Amino acid sequence: MNLEAWFTIYRKLCSDLHIDTKSDFMSSVTLSRLLGGRSSASVLDGFRKRRFEVIGNAPEINLKGICSDSVIIVADSALPRVLDAGLFPHIIVTDLDGDPEGAVECSRKGAVIVVHAHGDNVNLLRQYVPILSGSIVGSTQNYPLKNIYNFFGFTDGDRAAFLANFLNASSITLRGFDFQNARSGHESAERKRQKLKWAEYLLSLLNSEMGGGLQFR
Repeated sequence: MNLEAWFTIYRKLCSDLHIDTKSDFMSSVTLSRLLGGRSSASVLDGFRKRRFEVIGNAPEINLKGICSDSVIIVADSALPRVLDAGLFPHIIVTDLDGDPEGAVECSRKGAVIVVHAHGDNVNLLRQYVPILSGSIVGSTQNYPLKNIYNFFGFTDGDRAAFLANFLNASSITLRGFDFQNARSGHESAERKRQKLKWAEYLLSLLNSEMGGGLQFR
């Protein structure tokens, strides 16, 4: 994936889901201003070329058999169940609409927070970004800025997988990914299903790019 290919997909995605690209961009600008010099992808360098466990928020998650030396990336909506299982995430990928308080606490304890800007979460960015005390990286699905990165991906879950690929993961195992049975949260079930179709499509592209290297548990 490169930016040119991504924007071809992004425009189709926005048309399908009636997403305002200008609002996405302005949210990225807001996040950039909130972060200032705090956001740098270099804080992720220590995770490069390692095994990754990417944990989404499907109705059922198999958290057995995770190796102690694996990097755990969690979509923040799955964070409570991951913590309840006695696991601690190295990286949390979040647009702050899942468990932002949990992300704040994990940030304080050393997790890297990859916080995502889009048109619907500007108020959440303003509320929570200033109190994220640990390492933080800003992300966008629109044009990258000097301190805001586009790792590709749309939902927190598939974006986490793209992030692992960006970090040259030696392997990527996906847990808690169910594209048929949605946990809708604050969204309608139908809109969540639409988003999951795009997530499934994007992960299929990533899997092809990796030569079929994604593993599902």
